[in-house]
Amino acid sequence: MMKAGSELDNFIAEKVMRWHITTGEYSGKEYWNDENDYSPYSVNDFRPSTNISVAWQVVEKIKIEHGYAVEILETKVRSYCTIKDFTYDISSADAETAPLAICLAALKAVE
Repeated sequence: MMKAGSELDNFIAEKVMRWHITTGEYSGKEYWNDENDYSPYSVNDFRPSTNISVAWQVVEKIKIEHGYAVEILETKVRSYCTIKDFTYDISSADAETAPLAICLAALKAVE
């Protein structure tokens, strides 16, 4: 199982969000760009595996782009995320935190 951090965050950006890296013309910073060249995040600020508000954007991408349902269950010690099609589970993951479980399940769903 992958750990929360920049490696997983980069996989999510590339494989789930379908973004690519560009360098800012004036700032020289690296940004994630979508297919319309919109830059929603600098590379250093996109942290869905540790930030729940960013992880919700991953959930929305899975729902909108693939039409999947996303279920999240949190207990006192674990979080579970299941991504479903109409008839069956596409992927699932459990982790210490909800953002990490979301990212792991989302990555499995698109692979």
